[in-house]
Amino acid sequence: MASKRFQIGDRVRWKSGDLVAEGQVVEVATKSGRIGDFVYNASPEYPRYIVEIGEGKHAAPRADALSQM
Repeated sequence: MASKRFQIGDRVRWKSGDLVAEGQVVEVATKSGRIGDFVYNASPEYPRYIVEIGEGKHAAPRADALSQM
């Protein structure tokens, strides 16, 4: 089970390549899905956090990559 848990509305950040991305959790995905061309795997034990990173753009990082702001 993923050790970190976040809720809708939490402000989070994570490292994305050489950059640090920031945003707000807008959904907790417990089933696999797609954001644009990116397909992610998720389950209740290992959710993905759908994060709005700016003006309609979204990402789906894993809990272990996120830290709360």
